[in-house]
Amino acid sequence: NAQFLSVSDAAGQPARLANLPLVPMNKAGEAVNTGVTPPPIPVDRVVATVFNLDPGVNLNIRRTPTVDGEVLVRITNGTAMEFLGVLEARDWAFVRYSPAEGGSVTGWVNTLYIQYTLNSKPIDYEGMEAEELLVIADGTERGEVGAAIAPVERPTADPLKDATVADVVLDPGSNLNLRRNPNPNAEVLVQIPSGSRLIVVERSEDGMWLHVTFESADGWIAAKTDTAVFVRLSKNGKPVALEEIVVAGQPDASGTPQATSAPRGTPGATPTELPKMKVVADVVAMTVDPGGNQGELPVLTAGRIVILLYTDGVFSAIEVPEEGARGWVPATALAPIPPQ
Repeated sequence: NAQFLSVSDAAGQPARLANLPLVPMNKAGEAVNTGVTPPPIPVDRVVATVFNLDPGVNLNIRRTPTVDGEVLVRITNGTAMEFLGVLEARDWAFVRYSPAEGGSVTGWVNTLYIQYTLNSKPIDYEGMEAEELLVIADGTERGEVGAAIAPVERPTADPLKDATVADVVLDPGSNLNLRRNPNPNAEVLVQIPSGSRLIVVERSEDGMWLHVTFESADGWIAAKTDTAVFVRLSKNGKPVALEEIVVAGQPDASGTPQATSAPRGTPGATPTELPKMKVVADVVAMTVDPGGNQGELPVLTAGRIVILLYTDGVFSAIEVPEEGARGWVPATALAPIPPQ
């Protein structure tokens, strides 16, 4: 433990620990000129040391010599391992890693990120061959993990893999409205900043709207207008044309029908879970969208009891159970029913 040592340089002056050369934590110790009987020291052992990694990046020790081989453990720059062999192509090396806390792992590492030393002196493959220390592996050796080694933490699955992704491309500082329905007058659920990535579910038949998910919200965005395009589509990093997106309600490539969008004016809640309200306006017409057209929805009069589905304080989505109609009215047209 360095805190119990006084370190001096060759001139006898105090030396800062920060100025000393760095060594791997798993470098083996030795006992020399002491009464303690030391363990046998390996002779002519080739050591492979990790180097050439970017800051914060770890090197994978894999079970097999392939880029998709199972990762057994991840190690940092400067980690020392015992060299056990290398493929004929010199692209993968088989090594043994013994961490300071105990145990050992054997496996394969990419040779781009290791350099070799023999008895603390640099050596290359030609030098190993001259010293008869070069072992050519056939690639069938499989890595193993000792019982004392904790299993590597598996990465979280990428939600964007195999999904159609929409990148929002707007002027800097601009936002794209996520609406409840594919209608320019529909309620805005959230504003999406330029540069955001969205998972695409389906598109409208005219291709002007995309059904997407953004964080925890689900709704519709305008994909384009007659003069502008608001998103760039891709799948697994490859461009996707708008026409390739499945139309809402139509089967996908596997023949499975896609989920259709929620009906206009339907916030998606169960009416029995929501409060009843009373119409207090003399006359109010229900509309398809907040402040939009009436369509075939009914006109309500004062005293009518309705179910409140959603309100933003300006417009309220309601249901008239007797007629099975759902739509929107101004929020001021409704009032809570006083308790009996």
